[in-house]
Amino acid sequence: MEIIKRFDKENLGEMREAINKALSSVTNDYNVELKIGNISYQESGFTTKLSVNLVVDGEVQTKEKRDFENLAELSGCKFPLGYKFNNCGTDFIVTGFSSRSRKYPVLAKNLDDNKTYKYKIDWINQKFDLGELQKSQ
Repeated sequence: MEIIKRFDKENLGEMREAINKALSSVTNDYNVELKIGNISYQESGFTTKLSVNLVVDGEVQTKEKRDFENLAELSGCKFPLGYKFNNCGTDFIVTGFSSRSRKYPVLAKNLDDNKTYKYKIDWINQKFDLGELQKSQ
């Protein structure tokens, strides 16, 4: 282990790995997910945000998931969390709600590349309604 004399981009990556390794015992002991956010730094110090989420039945309870459960009905969502839909030949699954985004608040993960995209509520409601109609026929 090398003594750090000043922080820079290279050793911050090493610091992130070391912190994650040190936090892994907390993750296992308390059944939570710990995630280090962006790091801002100067030569003599750095700051970062640490988010902690419960893991229930093997599933991480993220802020976006909690926001969906609390705000979706009030916002007019007809579809449930975990609703799968297709957009331009690609399958997506609804993973949460971004309460700060008024125009595109629904978060959906691309099942091919695991990237998250934002959607309008009305657009997914239409997909959901069409899916329900197809099931009933």
